[in-house]
Amino acid sequence: MLIKGGQVVSADRQGSANEYIAVGALASADTAGGAIGIANPFETEVIVTDVMIDVTTAATASATVDLGIAADATTSADNLIDGANVGAGGDGARVYNSKKDAGTNGIGAKAWATTEYLTMSKATGALAGLVGRYTIKAIKRS
Repeated sequence: MLIKGGQVVSADRQGSANEYIAVGALASADTAGGAIGIANPFETEVIVTDVMIDVTTAATASATVDLGIAADATTSADNLIDGANVGAGGDGARVYNSKKDAGTNGIGAKAWATTEYLTMSKATGALAGLVGRYTIKAIKRS
């Protein structure tokens, strides 16, 4: 689902005039940006107010992830979520968000320029078996 400035681009619900929402599936690649690596889809600079990671199946081995805004799709960043334990033996299958699960380096909210990417990358372990979805919530930066 993608909502831009209150207009539904691809969804079954609508947000406010300044609310932007994007959702998608997680991947389980161990490369930088391998779990999520998306360019700013909103065509304007926004402030990411929350990112939720709904892990429905934990990675089969021990694994942690970092999530944040980066210069490109293959750069790891931890400025929104740092070290979330999404693997077996950890917190595993649950909903993580950038406010509650910010970790050491996460700052909870971050500006996202039109030329930047939101990435989620393996920090430790392996992401094989990881299944879930992400929801990005943002507001237009004025």
